[in-house]
Amino acid sequence: MQDKPASITIDTVQLRERLNRVYAAMKSSKNWATSPQHFYDLWDLKELALLHEQETVKIPASWLDEIERAGQGYHH
Repeated sequence: MQDKPASITIDTVQLRERLNRVYAAMKSSKNWATSPQHFYDLWDLKELALLHEQETVKIPASWLDEIERAGQGYHH
C-alpha cells in the first residue's frame, strides 16, 4: 500500500500566477510541446477552483515544486 503524497492548501490566485509563469516559460521554449508531469492536472484543479469560486485549492505538495523546477529548464 502506497502512502498518499502530502497535500498543501494554496491560494487559488497564487496557484494561477505560478502556473502562468511555468506556462509562459514553456510557450517561449522551442520544446514547449513537452509539459512537466502534473502540469495539466494542476491546471485543471486551478480551473475548477476558479469555476467554483474557491479561494483555496488543495494539491499534492510535490506537484507544484516539480513543475516549477521543470519550468526553469525552459529558459534556454
